[in-house]
Amino acid sequence: MQNNANWHNQPSEEALAALGATLAGLGVSEAKVRSNSYGPNKLPEPERRNVILRFLYHFHNILI
Repeated sequence: MQNNANWHNQPSEEALAALGATLAGLGVSEAKVRSNSYGPNKLPEPERRNVILRFLYHFHNILI
């Protein structure tokens, strides 16, 4: 797989070919291989603020 920072400048066919994908996506076996190699396609959970801090943060805006 080629690492190219200009995916937005490439025609979709070239980008898909470089990624080894098709318009239908990845095959199940390829998706499993990539998931094992790169980890799940999931963002980390954001830190949750304390309930009191969330309440006080409402008064942070001068317009309130």
